[in-house]
Amino acid sequence: MEMEMISETSLFLLLLSFAKKVIAKVDDLMSKGQFKTIELLYAKPTVNSLGYKEGSVSCSLSYNNFIKKERFIKNQKDFTDKEIKSISEYSEIVANIIKRNTCSEDKAQNIVYHFIRNLEREDSSKISDEKLSEKVHVFISDIDNSPTCWENTVFVNGMWLKEEYYKVTDEIHIRQPQKSDFEKERPVGMPDILSPISPKLFSAVIQFNLFCKSSQENQQSINWLINTLQLFKLGSVAYVAYEFKPKSITRCGALLGSGGKHSTYYKYAINSQDITILKSFICKIMPLVSKNIINDNVNLNIISVAFKRYLDALLHGGTIENRITSAITCLESLYLKGEERMELCHRLSQRVSALLCLLDLDYKALEIYNQLTFAYDIRSTFIHGDQTDEKYRKKLPKLCESVMQYARISLLVFLQLKNTLEKNQIINKLDNSLLDRDAYDKLSKTICESGIIVVCPVG
Repeated sequence: MEMEMISETSLFLLLLSFAKKVIAKVDDLMSKGQFKTIELLYAKPTVNSLGYKEGSVSCSLSYNNFIKKERFIKNQKDFTDKEIKSISEYSEIVANIIKRNTCSEDKAQNIVYHFIRNLEREDSSKISDEKLSEKVHVFISDIDNSPTCWENTVFVNGMWLKEEYYKVTDEIHIRQPQKSDFEKERPVGMPDILSPISPKLFSAVIQFNLFCKSSQENQQSINWLINTLQLFKLGSVAYVAYEFKPKSITRCGALLGSGGKHSTYYKYAINSQDITILKSFICKIMPLVSKNIINDNVNLNIISVAFKRYLDALLHGGTIENRITSAITCLESLYLKGEERMELCHRLSQRVSALLCLLDLDYKALEIYNQLTFAYDIRSTFIHGDQTDEKYRKKLPKLCESVMQYARISLLVFLQLKNTLEKNQIINKLDNSLLDRDAYDKLSKTICESGIIVVCPVG
């Protein structure tokens, strides 16, 4: 007769009974000397001094090696096959996992194996009934692949804090680097990714908890938050590494590096006055930003194309002419129509000027127009393989920063209008606003009613 899937309460009692028997068998093996101990050499850095000034970290480290002992059952396979599988609850647990997950017997047994190994590592003298019950509840969540809490610590550059710590939302906290960030022990000889993070590579730490099912979903949300912070102010915000720890028995945590080097051309500061607007910014902008804007090459749209070009200018290496070109192409994807072939520089400069001056950011239309015209010339010179005239080179850093700000602000406006107006509608309204006062007033009203959030670049 086929076994029915039992209720969660019954499964809890079944697993609790099973867990107690596993622990008893482990204790029996321990008393019979059936465990072996392995000594592993670990490295532990110690911070002697830590300084932090405007996002620059100075850190003095010393290193000490120590021995960590880990115990293992001498014959794990025999213990599982002869001792664990003979426990009366084992077969019923496997059968119900198969039912709940619609999976093979091998996969179900592998899920139970994670639970057994977790119990083996516990000191029976220190595990209370309350802790064991909590462990069983966590394992049931794993069996059902229910969302669980992931604790995330993200080490970023491109932004820095004027005070030691800020609570942005109930879930998101940001802080300056602290000693514990660098004092991460690791097995000697392990890959560099597990070594202490270089103190010169990050200027802030973001900590947040997230309820989700998988590490992939969790990592996607980390990127999602980073993409949002890249628009808050002009900053080359990128993670150097991140660490995630799930409340789980079968799902694993890790410390992962970025896998590539990002250039930090720009950094922005966060102070206590920024926190209220940052909270509102994240709540409004994050849902509008694509969750997978970097890697999604299938569902491309105007915003994602422009955003990728903006990130090319913000994060990737190259000459300043290259970055100006990327910023201009970001603006082109937003402000130029596909069929337009004539007067592109004039159209682009005029439309960007018109939009930014509607936002009450103390911009001057003629100044924006002239800067973008100059930047467009730099772009054309660069694309055609020529060198920028030496007499203009000193002006390029300031020009690049200005164009990057225009691109950032434009992205924010188009993001927040995307559910109200299509790209060509925005462009038409901008063109009309230059010629007709009523059209200008209508567009201004639309922007006002949309509650556009744009953080002023000044300061």
